[in-house]
Amino acid sequence: MDDEYRIGTVHSVNENKRTARVKYDQLDNMISAELKVLWQDEEWLPEVNETVLCLCPHGWDGDGFVIGRL
Repeated sequence: MDDEYRIGTVHSVNENKRTARVKYDQLDNMISAELKVLWQDEEWLPEVNETVLCLCPHGWDGDGFVIGRL
């Protein structure tokens, strides 16, 4: 499986779409496309500057997910 887990810092949040853009320090501060935020038991959205764990299938950023905070 080519899924890639990444740790990053939330750059921006779109509450209406339930998406976030994430900055990856280990990838020369690259900022992701809008990633879908997975629904938790509570109605959680990450905050700007919060550290999060992301899943980017096959290494692509446009199809990724924010799966939780760290």
